Amino acid sequence: MTGTHTMKKDMIFSDPTHRRLYILSVILFALFLVWLYFRLFYPYVLLDLAAARLFWFRLSFVRALNRVMLALLLLHYGKLLAYLICARRSAPYRRGGAKPKACAVIPAFNEERVIVKTVQSVLASDYGRIDVYVVDDGSTDRTAEVVEAAFRGDRRVHLLRQENSGKAAALNRGIAEANCELLLLLDADTLIRPDAVRLMARHFSDERVAAVSGNTRVGNVTNLITRCQRVEYIRDFNLIKNGMSRLACMAVVPGALGMWRRSAVLEVGGFSTQTLGEDRDLTMQLLRMGRRLLFEPLAFSLTEAPATLRAFLRQRFRWTYGTLQCMAKYLRCLFSLRAPGMGFLLLPDLLVFQTLAPCATAFGLITNLVNPDRFEMLLLGVSFAFSLVMELLLYLLSTVYTRERVSPLDILIIVPQRILYGVLCTYLIYKALIIAFLGGRVGWNKLDRMGFPDGIADHILSEQTEKQEVRG
Repeated sequence: MTGTHTMKKDMIFSDPTHRRLYILSVILFALFLVWLYFRLFYPYVLLDLAAARLFWFRLSFVRALNRVMLALLLLHYGKLLAYLICARRSAPYRRGGAKPKACAVIPAFNEERVIVKTVQSVLASDYGRIDVYVVDDGSTDRTAEVVEAAFRGDRRVHLLRQENSGKAAALNRGIAEANCELLLLLDADTLIRPDAVRLMARHFSDERVAAVSGNTRVGNVTNLITRCQRVEYIRDFNLIKNGMSRLACMAVVPGALGMWRRSAVLEVGGFSTQTLGEDRDLTMQLLRMGRRLLFEPLAFSLTEAPATLRAFLRQRFRWTYGTLQCMAKYLRCLFSLRAPGMGFLLLPDLLVFQTLAPCATAFGLITNLVNPDRFEMLLLGVSFAFSLVMELLLYLLSTVYTRERVSPLDILIIVPQRILYGVLCTYLIYKALIIAFLGGRVGWNKLDRMGFPDGIADHILSEQTEKQEVRG
C-alpha cells in the first residue's frame, strides 16, 4: 500500500466519477428520508389517518422491508452457489513452450520492515530471470537504503525513486521502466511461492488474456482479527474470485498478487489516479474492453493483514470508498451488451449486494427492533441461522479446490466473523456515502507494517510447496 498521498480532486461536479458517486449518495439519502418519515414520524398528523390505520400501515411497512431483505439474502446465496458451480481447479501444468519475459514492479512507501523479504521471494521464483523494479514513492523511512544494502551488485533489482505521488503513479513509473511482456505487480508486504509466476504466466498463451489473479493468503495469523481475515480470504479467493473468473466478471485483480500483459495496461493508459481502487479500476476498464481476466487458484502468495481493529477499518474504508468510485465511474456500462459479464453480473452485484443491500438491511433491522412482531422476528431469526449454515458450507466447499486443511478454530470463528463483518460493512458503506455526499477528501491511510512473525511465512510457503509437489 503506497503512500499517505491524498488524492487531488477537482470540484465534485467537474469530474464524472465524483459526480456519479455524489448522485448515488443523494438518491440513497433520499430513500433514507422516506424511510425515516414513515418509521419515526406520524403520517396521520399530515394525512389524517386513524391510529389503527397507522398501526396497520407500519406493520405492512415492516413486512415489506423484511421481504426485501429475505429476497436479497436468497439472491446473494444463489449468486454464491453459481460461483461455486462455475469455480474450477487449476489445470495440470505442462512444461515446455516459450516463456515470455517477466518483470516485477513493487511500489513501496515506508516498507523497510518487509520489502527485502518480498524482493527475495520474487527472485527465488522458478520461472527464470525476473527483473524487479522497486519504486520508492517518497518514503520517509529507510526503504531505499535497505533495498540498496540488500541487493547491491544484483543486476536483477532496480531501485527507482520519486516524490510521494500515490500508488497508481508509482506503479505507472515502474511499468514505464520495465521492458518485458508480462508484469508481476505486487504489494511490498507480499511473499510469493516459487511456482506462482510460472503458474500465472502459462495463461498468457491466449492473446485475449490481459491479467491473471493469484491466490492470496493471510501470513500473519496472530489474533482474532487476522484469523477472521484468513477465513475471508480463503472463501473469497477460492469461491468468489474463482467463479467470477469463469463468468467473465472478475471484480478485481488484486495488488497483493496479479500478473498483467504490459501492452494491455498501456493500451488503457496505465493505472488511473481518479480512484482509490486503482487495481479494481484497471480491472473494470479491461473488462469493459472485452479482455479476459483469469484466476489461478494454485499461485499462492502471503500478505500482511491489518492486526488491529483501527488498522482494519482504515484499510476497509479505503477499499469501500474505492469500490464505490469505480462503480460510479463505470455505471454507464450497466446492462451493456458489449461487456455482458460486467454489465449484467459485476455492476449489478456491486450496486445491489455491496451498496443497496447493507443499507436495506440496516433499515429493516432497526424497524423490526422498534416495532417487534413475533412472526417477523422469527423470520429474521430463521434467515440469520440459514445465512450462518450457508457461510459454513461455502467455506468448507471453498477449501476443496485447493485441498487446504480446515482448522476447527476457523470453523468456530465463522459465526462471530459474519456478525462483525455485517455490522462493519454497513458502517463503512454509510461512512463512504456520507463523505461522497459531502464531497470530502479521502487519503490512502497508509498502514504501519509489523512484518511477518518469525518463521511463519517461511513455514506456510514451504508447506504449500510440498502440497503442490505431492499433487504433481
